[in-house]
Amino acid sequence: MEKVERTVTLDADAAELLVELAGSSRKQGAYLSDLIRAAAAARTATIQTEDADLATLRTQVQALANEVARLRAFVDRSTQ
Repeated sequence: MEKVERTVTLDADAAELLVELAGSSRKQGAYLSDLIRAAAAARTATIQTEDADLATLRTQVQALANEVARLRAFVDRSTQ
């Protein structure tokens, strides 16, 4: 994969943690690349889950509306 150089300013404790998490100072770039890809994938998965939740909610609301209509028809028939 193509490499691009970036300058990043971190808090001192975050810089220390980065070296620790990456395993060495030479692996920081690869670690950050993996971390950024994982964050992007998680964001995409969250958006897809929210979309699926919304679709499920729409289906449930439609089912409730249908049930209300059915019950209204039942009540109307019963009161005549």
